Amino acid sequence: MFNKTNETKVLRDPVHGYIHVKYQVIWDCINAKEFQRLHRIHQLGGDFQIYHTAEHSRFSHSLGVYEITRRM
Repeated sequence: MFNKTNETKVLRDPVHGYIHVKYQVIWDCINAKEFQRLHRIHQLGGDFQIYHTAEHSRFSHSLGVYEITRRM
């Protein structure tokens, strides 16, 4: 159905642990410039400037959503 990548890509997430990406179509979506722009949008607004551990971007949130969906 979907082409698998040559090797399983593994991303580290502070909430979900390791996220495994096996399919090329998912990896291509993650590497798309539109998805990469999510690094700059922060979930908590400017709180990350005060609390250094509050680094929650829309990118990491979207990866977490992918991981939950993958597990289901």
